[in-house]
Amino acid sequence: MRSFILLSLAWLAGTVAGMGKVLELSDRFLPLRKEGMWLMQFYAPWCGHCKKLEPIWKHVAQSLVDQPVRVGRVDCTRFTAVANEFNVHGFPTIMFLKGDDTYLYEGDRSREDIVGFAHRMMGPPVKGISGDADLEEAKKKSDHFFIFVGRPGEGPWDEFVMNAKHYQRDEFMYSASTAVMGKHI
Repeated sequence: MRSFILLSLAWLAGTVAGMGKVLELSDRFLPLRKEGMWLMQFYAPWCGHCKKLEPIWKHVAQSLVDQPVRVGRVDCTRFTAVANEFNVHGFPTIMFLKGDDTYLYEGDRSREDIVGFAHRMMGPPVKGISGDADLEEAKKKSDHFFIFVGRPGEGPWDEFVMNAKHYQRDEFMYSASTAVMGKHI
């Protein structure tokens, strides 16, 4: 019984210690890139900006430990096929991969900004507003946002969703029914 408890504790410690770590990836990553969501750093070991980002990137991974996104990085000097696949020309390059979609991060290299970007990218491109509380929350997140008023599938919905996917890294896009937005218009 005692050996079972010790083995269980050792397994648990290994599992917890592995959480929140940056995955060091190789060119074997390419076939897996469309599986799930990835927050990726493409770097070169000699790059001073990459060296400065390294401890921040570890904090990013720890901040996203309970989220459905994997945080990884690839040495593009060793795995040039990966750099070519993602059209990486400068270091570090940060991207969010979500299925077939790839989003380049161009914000500040701070933990808060990178984690905020990841949270925005993890969600759907168009978020629903179902009442006044949701609308107030949207106002708190950003001074500028867009709302499609109507029913999904009606009017220019498809174009709105296409634009929402394109601008998801920079803008907040919402949808609401005319009943919810009637008193605000």
